[in-house]
Amino acid sequence: HLPARRVYDLIRGTNPAPAARTFVHGQVLLLLDSEFSTKKEGVAPGTVMTIASSGVAISLDGGTLLGRRAAVAGAPPVDAPVAFAQLAIPQGALLGA
Repeated sequence: HLPARRVYDLIRGTNPAPAARTFVHGQVLLLLDSEFSTKKEGVAPGTVMTIASSGVAISLDGGTLLGRRAAVAGAPPVDAPVAFAQLAIPQGALLGA
């Protein structure tokens, strides 16, 4: 796993194109706008911790990412919770698998 700050910088640096990518359920999820926190949650990096109207919290190696905008590959960007719902990604899912 990449360090948390590097993941956040990758997302910022590739927004809006080509966009940072991860995989879930064999499909590509593009991560766009996000926020970074050094808060550590004690769960495996890549774990979807919460899905709320404000965004999707994902545990990283050394911090937490709050995803604000995302897209299913080939679809337009939407609020992150909408993209996660489109792929049926639940809280507790492990991204990148």
